Amino acid sequence: MYTIGFTTKFYTLWDVTVEHFTNSYGRKGERVTANYIKNISMDEQAARAKYPDAPVDLELRGHSSFCWTNWEPLPSDVFPCGIYMGKPIAPISDTCIGPLIPICCAGNPGTLPLPFCWVPGNTANMTI
Repeated sequence: MYTIGFTTKFYTLWDVTVEHFTNSYGRKGERVTANYIKNISMDEQAARAKYPDAPVDLELRGHSSFCWTNWEPLPSDVFPCGIYMGKPIAPISDTCIGPLIPICCAGNPGTLPLPFCWVPGNTANMTI
């Protein structure tokens, strides 16, 4: 779909496509690709007149093509990353989750989506 963007001087024309997908973990998202076409006009009204059906997105800026991914938020009761990404926490928390700490929290040191960690052989809960 054609969309009108903006640079520092010109209103620009873009071809924006949105592809909805589900990754291998079952997480849903959309991949947005924006292909720059040309500068239209320095005047917003003139740009709208040339492409009356195109929506205006003032966050769409630049002179090159690019893409990004928008992810649907995960529920708070599933693992956000790691080998159990997208899986419910409850059944897994009944078993050993000690090895999951470095995997799940690699990008966020000191965080864990659970209130405690139980490790086999250790009868005490280790608070994170």
